[in-house]
Amino acid sequence: MLLFLSFFLMGDGRPVGSSSSFPPSSSVHFVPPGRARRCAHPPTHDSRVLQSANTCAGLKIFDDSLATCNAVINYEVKPPFVQGSDEAGMECLSLARSIVLHPSGETFFYILDQMCSTDKGMTEPIRRRLSFYESILSTQTQVAEGRLISTSWPGSDGAGAQLLNFTCDDKNCTRNMDVVTGMVISRSGSELILSGHYLSIPPRSWLSALSTENGGRVSTPLIMSFPGGMAIDPSMTSLFFTNDQVPPRRIWSCPVSLNENGEMSKEGPSTFTPLPVFMFDLFHEWDTSSLYLGPYSFPRDGRCLYFVDRNPGGSVWALDRSSNVVNLVAGRGLPPPYSPHITSSSNQSSGNGSKIVMSNALNVSFGVLYDLAVTEDGLIIFVSEKDTGLVKLIELDAPCGGGRRVIEVSEYLLRPGAGVYGLAVGGNNSGLLVLLLGSDDGHVFQLSINRSALQSNNLGPGSPHPNPDITSTSSPSPSRSSSPPHNDGQAMAIGPIATVVISVVPVVLAMVAFFLVFLYRVQVARACCMRRFVPVPGLTKYPLDTIKVVTNNFDQSRQVGQPGGFGSVYRGLLPNNDPSRRGRDVAVAVKVMRQPWTQAKESMFQAEMTILGPLHHVNVCNLIGFCADEGHRILVYEYKEGGSLNDRLFSRLDDRPREEREDGGGGGGGGEEAVHNLRSQLTLIERGGGGGGGGGEEAVQNRRSPLTLIERVVVAQQIAEALRYLHHLADPPVIHRDLKSQNVLLGGGRGREIKASLADFGLARFLEAKFLTSAPTVIQEVAGTDGWFAPEYARRGKLSRKIDVYCFGVLALEMLTGRRAAVRGHGKGQTRYLVADEGKHLTNVDKIDMKEFVDPSIRAEMDDPVMRELARGMMRVAADCLIEEEKERPKIQRTAAVIESLLEQTR
Repeated sequence: MLLFLSFFLMGDGRPVGSSSSFPPSSSVHFVPPGRARRCAHPPTHDSRVLQSANTCAGLKIFDDSLATCNAVINYEVKPPFVQGSDEAGMECLSLARSIVLHPSGETFFYILDQMCSTDKGMTEPIRRRLSFYESILSTQTQVAEGRLISTSWPGSDGAGAQLLNFTCDDKNCTRNMDVVTGMVISRSGSELILSGHYLSIPPRSWLSALSTENGGRVSTPLIMSFPGGMAIDPSMTSLFFTNDQVPPRRIWSCPVSLNENGEMSKEGPSTFTPLPVFMFDLFHEWDTSSLYLGPYSFPRDGRCLYFVDRNPGGSVWALDRSSNVVNLVAGRGLPPPYSPHITSSSNQSSGNGSKIVMSNALNVSFGVLYDLAVTEDGLIIFVSEKDTGLVKLIELDAPCGGGRRVIEVSEYLLRPGAGVYGLAVGGNNSGLLVLLLGSDDGHVFQLSINRSALQSNNLGPGSPHPNPDITSTSSPSPSRSSSPPHNDGQAMAIGPIATVVISVVPVVLAMVAFFLVFLYRVQVARACCMRRFVPVPGLTKYPLDTIKVVTNNFDQSRQVGQPGGFGSVYRGLLPNNDPSRRGRDVAVAVKVMRQPWTQAKESMFQAEMTILGPLHHVNVCNLIGFCADEGHRILVYEYKEGGSLNDRLFSRLDDRPREEREDGGGGGGGGEEAVHNLRSQLTLIERGGGGGGGGGEEAVQNRRSPLTLIERVVVAQQIAEALRYLHHLADPPVIHRDLKSQNVLLGGGRGREIKASLADFGLARFLEAKFLTSAPTVIQEVAGTDGWFAPEYARRGKLSRKIDVYCFGVLALEMLTGRRAAVRGHGKGQTRYLVADEGKHLTNVDKIDMKEFVDPSIRAEMDDPVMRELARGMMRVAADCLIEEEKERPKIQRTAAVIESLLEQTR
């Protein structure tokens, strides 16, 4: 069966040809006659033009001693590549990605991913075509045309012949296109090994072999959800994948059976079933990661598997397959509390000593990483950033080890916002590295890298050290005055004077004592409200001058929403001193405590600093730093683009003040795209409107549009995970005490990709060891929000994890019904409480008419029986969490597991 992958895995060297020798860069390349004829007759509608070194327009090389640009292949066809009626305002990109070198060193292959969209972020393409091309490597000034092997195909077709013009990946498609996510090449170079998926119910994944000779293909089902990147080990015995879109994140491995000639057996399996050999989910910190590995993830010996996190500010990691340890090479990595499980097929026990190590890492920030390419010795990693156009070189101290320094190699500057996508690396006979870069304009640049230049001390921008703090404060000791020398000639008679001094000294001492006592009392009185702040490790202290610049001296136009009990929140951009970020600033929310000071406010400030500072979880809003200068108390947070859950649920209601409806509330910046200075970035953020800003019109539309049922359940699941972390994984455990929709902030994404974070820890409390006993814990201070109090907490001040569980039930009820937890009337005692109003429904969940019960904005979804049962399942979750007797309420771990199961049943 399976002609699949015929001639697969022949010869020696790396699977993508990077172990093969290339001709010297100065020589004329010999092209076999058959191959030359094939490349000389491309389809007339597509062409690649190979240009000389002096035509590498738009690519800036930072150091000519390290790298030179030899040639560039330019895609010349102008979009839109498919005609239609919806072209108004459409923009198109042509991404050159998934580049692999032929083992002969004479040609290379890549995917040209063309997409057009009316959305500048290209999040929802309305045109898309994937094409597979072969082009010649050369440094000559001649013009040489590339060859179209095939376009992608309808996912339902599977095996088939060459296709030259298939395009369909939009809502009007009758046959959805296969989306190729990974590509490697066989040893012989006769086949491209492809992984991907296409939309169906359920989604389908596959593994295909595409002939580089005639464009024909064979496909076999791949039993995993949404395969992402793909790599093959140098022994050509195992394929490795990442899974995309659906957490928890895994690195999967699939064995490949070879016959005695090193070829794929024709009697191979009818399906490929990868196993999750590396798992990163103990703390769910990886759930929102976007892990990618590619054809150049392995060095020659196959010991290390390198991969990247494509999230903004991402990281570069190395899995040491010999010790089952993941090392952070460079980047921010995970916060110290996280140590994800890593298991392998050879040892499935959780106690196998596997761990993650970040102590040797280079502490730098990256942009949005896209691809990586590792040299054969595993000591150099090239990475590309799609948002900055930068290609960076990471030098390692040892294979699988930490980074020594990061060097910027090149920057693509053809147009604002241009990015670099595909990377491939190989060697040549001159001792140089050949590096191929694919841009989002259909360009492929060919660079020569001189490794010996790395020994020089005058290379371009590097990042050899962690980032320093924004400020470094110290208090120098006052200088001591030395006494003048004694002059005997100027001695004075002391008799009368001594008498006066002796009589005056007691009076002076009494006055000084009185003044000191008064000063002490003033300081004590002031200290009760303004205690000296003790810095929390991991947080940056910002000077007040920096905060004033960020907020334009607390300009009211920068204010987010209406002032709260704590104070006001301002949006802004914080200058980033990390040299690897090249001045791209960080969107932040600045929370300023309102004066006059009170001990309660100071306690909230200290609580938020002390509790939130050490916490690190993907669903807990990140506290970046603080300011405690000149009597100010200011907190600096990451800025969420989606606003608060409360605003998203109720923004359509008329009971909100006009200013609040316009401001939108809590949100955050939409990132750093195409903005290069503080003033222009703030302008862009403000154009976004509302509290979100920074994300432009699309981000605003996301905040204003009603949440779908799936989005509401995903938000609930993520907040449950945040509580699970606080209650059972943080050390010591934390009780939030003020969980409500106003304190849930939304990030980007739609559908299952929506992101939510729990914020505002001003009322949170550590659950100390004495609180973990069975004895009831009662506190005098009952704080929180009306409508969200658990009964035992409101009546007796009883403090336990179950008060957060109760609040979670109220939150779930708000999201299901679209009604507020508490609505005040015009007269005394007229407040209506959601839990009381829905009491009968909470005790008769199975009898509820869900279409009448749910938020009107999602009633239409109740016509789908799957969605109807999902809503009913969430109603059961709310009912369990709202049980009056706290002992009967579930632990949050169980609640999180139930919601996760409900979501799985809808896939």
